Amino acid sequence: WLGIHYIDLAMYLTGQRIVEVAGFAGNVGGQPIDVEDSSAVAFRFDSGTFGTFTSGYYLDKGYHSHLKIWGSHGWLAMRPSGGPPATLEWYSTKEADAPKVQSYAGPTEPSGYGPFVHAAVRAAVGLGKPPITAEEGALTLGTVFAFYEAARTGKSQPVDPQG
Repeated sequence: WLGIHYIDLAMYLTGQRIVEVAGFAGNVGGQPIDVEDSSAVAFRFDSGTFGTFTSGYYLDKGYHSHLKIWGSHGWLAMRPSGGPPATLEWYSTKEADAPKVQSYAGPTEPSGYGPFVHAAVRAAVGLGKPPITAEEGALTLGTVFAFYEAARTGKSQPVDPQG
């Protein structure tokens, strides 16, 4: 449903490309629909950093999404939906004398999908810059297509950077 935005967010936060994915998708909520309502994605960035994204949209329970990225100096985790404002937590051994888990409870101004759509509409009518480039969009779509193929085959898949 909205997983593509969190895949894009993972690449934006890290400044890295996702190059390989594996995962599962299915209808586990039991609703009579012919599309997945849950996914579990594992991905590898071009630097070797790993990440996971789980998402679910259950008609009687709402959104349940979690993004986590692990690197050589720590991790970050985001629970972007399913309740109060997004919570970002991270742990870094690189910039702290005494590493500890830190958190950010989200912005006070409007955030999320609304400002992204606003920027996209402004760009479409020539009043601003697009919120993402065509290359970023193609890479994000390529990541999603590779995920669906991984879920279908049960084998990890490389990401086509051309989408």
